[in-house]
Amino acid sequence: MQRSTIKAGAATCLAALSALWTLSAALGLRDVYARPAAADVSIIDFAFAPAAITITAGSSVHWTNNGVFTHTVTGDIGLWDSGEIGAGGSFSRTFSMPGTYPYHCTLHPEMIGTVTALTHTYLPLTAR
Repeated sequence: MQRSTIKAGAATCLAALSALWTLSAALGLRDVYARPAAADVSIIDFAFAPAAITITAGSSVHWTNNGVFTHTVTGDIGLWDSGEIGAGGSFSRTFSMPGTYPYHCTLHPEMIGTVTALTHTYLPLTAR
């Protein structure tokens, strides 16, 4: 392919993108990236609620012990351990990398949960 053909194609693409951008602005549309946000999990009695949670990588999960018994939030493969969380206490962890992170309470092994961290999501052209 000759350089002039490549340059002409690139110029056409840039012009099309510029026109699309102008049109989307005129219509009140914009591109949005889903931003990491906090998610909450309640520890109540002998369960995590919700037991399975899905977040965007870079988000934090905040566990709060809303019961009367002491619990922990411990990653199954040892990536984190909250230590003991008494009644009314809380613990937070940020999940920077996409993946599935199973966890449990070391004091009550039947208490299990999973955090799934997805890659950053791109949400194109949403209305303002």
